[in-house]
Amino acid sequence: MPSPIWLQAGNGAADYTSLTLTLQKGVKFHDGTDCNAEAARYNLQAIADSPSNWLKSVKSVEVVDENTVKINLKAFDNTVIDESYGDRRCSRFAHRN
Repeated sequence: MPSPIWLQAGNGAADYTSLTLTLQKGVKFHDGTDCNAEAARYNLQAIADSPSNWLKSVKSVEVVDENTVKINLKAFDNTVIDESYGDRRCSRFAHRN
């Protein structure tokens, strides 16, 4: 499966307890805001906290730096990247409005 346009690289921890994602620089949302690590954290956490949570394996999401986010897992889940983002991401500013 090809990588999503927003993802430059992804690495899993040897013990399968986390995924570290490096985001492409320069990717923008439809409203012109940056698709950076804070936006990724916001989207992933919103999905994980939602009542219809299909990301039950996500324990927490951390911003490592401007273009890197770390997803901490409760248990191994090889579908996290597929299930968490797909085409469902949005600017946190657009989401609130």
